[in-house]
Amino acid sequence: MGVGYTLSMALEGLEGLVVRVECDVALGLPGISVIGMGDAAVVQARDRVRAALTNSGLQWPGQRVVMSLSPAGVPKAGAGYDLAMVCAMLVARNKSPVAQECVKDTVLVGELGLDGRLRPVPGILPIIVAAGSRGLKRALIPADNAVEGVQAAGLTDGVDVLVAENLREVVDWMSNDRKLLTAAEYVELADLGGATGAGMDAPSRGGGFHATMDFADVVSQPEARKAVEVAAAGGHALMLSGPPGTGKSMLAQRLPQLLPPMGQEELVEAAAIHSVSGMRGDLESIFRGQRPFVAPHHTVTVAGLIGGGARPLPGAISLAHHGVLFLDEVAEISRPVLDSLRAPMETRRVELVRNKRSVMYPAQFQLVCAANPCPCGAETDVDCTCRSGDRARYQARLSGPLRDRIDVFARTRSNRLALLTNEKEETTATVRQRVLQAHDRARARWSGVDKDQGSNCSWLNATVPGKTLRRDYPAEESGMLILQDLLRSGRLSQRSVDRALRVSWTLCDLRDAAIPSTEDVLDAVDMFSDEL
Repeated sequence: MGVGYTLSMALEGLEGLVVRVECDVALGLPGISVIGMGDAAVVQARDRVRAALTNSGLQWPGQRVVMSLSPAGVPKAGAGYDLAMVCAMLVARNKSPVAQECVKDTVLVGELGLDGRLRPVPGILPIIVAAGSRGLKRALIPADNAVEGVQAAGLTDGVDVLVAENLREVVDWMSNDRKLLTAAEYVELADLGGATGAGMDAPSRGGGFHATMDFADVVSQPEARKAVEVAAAGGHALMLSGPPGTGKSMLAQRLPQLLPPMGQEELVEAAAIHSVSGMRGDLESIFRGQRPFVAPHHTVTVAGLIGGGARPLPGAISLAHHGVLFLDEVAEISRPVLDSLRAPMETRRVELVRNKRSVMYPAQFQLVCAANPCPCGAETDVDCTCRSGDRARYQARLSGPLRDRIDVFARTRSNRLALLTNEKEETTATVRQRVLQAHDRARARWSGVDKDQGSNCSWLNATVPGKTLRRDYPAEESGMLILQDLLRSGRLSQRSVDRALRVSWTLCDLRDAAIPSTEDVLDAVDMFSDEL
């Protein structure tokens, strides 16, 4: 009968690559074969397509069908090619000019259910953004991805995002018997109760969870509260240690509320990563500008933390991009897993190599760790019931190189009088105001810095290259002399000198000064000299 073709999209990391789906319907024994370097889900599409056509009241061609996904050298994974494959078959079988015009310059993405329904697929946001950057006019996605489609359409000019609930609607659209709703129209009808299945998940745990928290809930921990404020103001990695029940997790969970809402570019990057991961529930809070808060269990693997798999997916560090990665009970995490953080903390990205192909995910995260002093959780050596040496081994789970990448250390302490205190702690709103002002000062200062001086240079103090600080933005002369003496005596490494300067600039920004004072330098050194 001929050859029909449609367009779909493959994702390599967050980059979209247009896939041309070709279908040849010709004489031969009835059957279907799929070629083009697809995984098991792609090959199994032949059974889903056949059942979906039959259950949608459409005739299955009793001929030989060959599906080709081009370029053949690019791996294709997942069931998102189902819709493009069945539409290519319909075009090849009918040769309708109307159908050919409908699928022209249109990206088709969706998984087929056996009953013909279109099921949601991950990665809709980066797919639509990539379609717009390549000059395509339309994208047809499942109705359950409508909310994500609305957000993606707002980020892309010139791409009409259409939705369909089932294959029958798509066939009627291709025959010009039906007009499909746009994603925005579908969501609006769903909000008014005029449609079902809009795919609007319940508010993510990040949205409602953070809204009920306040910094004032953490009482009688001035040292740790100050450390969290400094970490938020400068984007510094933070380590909290102390006995159980003293507020370590509470402080970490409240840190994202102190940060400013994400800008447009940050929002797109963070949302794209969660879209690729299929974590649709977390997208709503991101679309509202809330920064991600990712807290993997202490049994997390290397692949779970940095990403991986046969089809490389982002790990926890990329899901925390432009947000906070919280490692609770960090001393319980295996040392190889923790050491896998070292390179991403420097490069702010992770590169996963599979079968001579490289996939890169951004990882601009703020690390917050929390740990007990020892396995039994005792605050002091006197109260510890662990065997001799257990306490030291427990605290040594963080390797020296990783510890050297953490800027701020703080302790939480037991306070049996906390319930009786009449002190009123500062609220999130009060602390956040100081943090935002510090961010503004840092942005004004670093916006003029030559970005070629360091690949990770941004307006966050924690990411400014050390040589830039030492050469162009030193502290007061007396403070620099103190750092020099500590370096010569071996009490500080060169990296420790750089992080002391970064933290001192954050302290300087919090008190609205022009240059870090000697006191700022000493306070910065104190913040990481008393480790675990």
